[in-house]
Amino acid sequence: MSGYSYLSAVVLPAWQRGRRAGLAIAFWLLATAPQAQVYKWTDGAGQVHYGDRPPAQVPTEQIEIAPPPADSAEGGLRPGERQLLQNITTEERRLARERQAQSREEARYRQAEAARRRTRCEDYRRRLQRLEDKLVAGYKVRESDRLHEQRDDYRIKIKEYCD
Repeated sequence: MSGYSYLSAVVLPAWQRGRRAGLAIAFWLLATAPQAQVYKWTDGAGQVHYGDRPPAQVPTEQIEIAPPPADSAEGGLRPGERQLLQNITTEERRLARERQAQSREEARYRQAEAARRRTRCEDYRRRLQRLEDKLVAGYKVRESDRLHEQRDDYRIKIKEYCD
């Protein structure tokens, strides 16, 4: 922040800071609308105003606006501003490419994760089927608890990976 801006923000009362901002906006509007007619007048309180229509019963002064210079084909930008705009545009394009690459990478990751889940789902379904075949075929009594516990685990895994 320049010293001038700091002083104007700290020392000047709020109404003067607002007035400066208003004047800056008015001059910017004047600079960006070269075909419009602009009027200047002072109200009863001594406040200077600018506008595109003169107020009724108040003496006004019409302000002449100079046309933009002939070399303003790039929107009236100065050389440093042109370079800055070019840098910003280049950076925006780079960021867009990065976002696209990240999006593609995320899509690949989601596809790979879905494939892993499908593979696990199929694996647990095969395991459960083999286990149920073993339960139907008969098993030793001492294996009963372990086999039922394993069957319950496979069912939980199937819910986790297949749904």
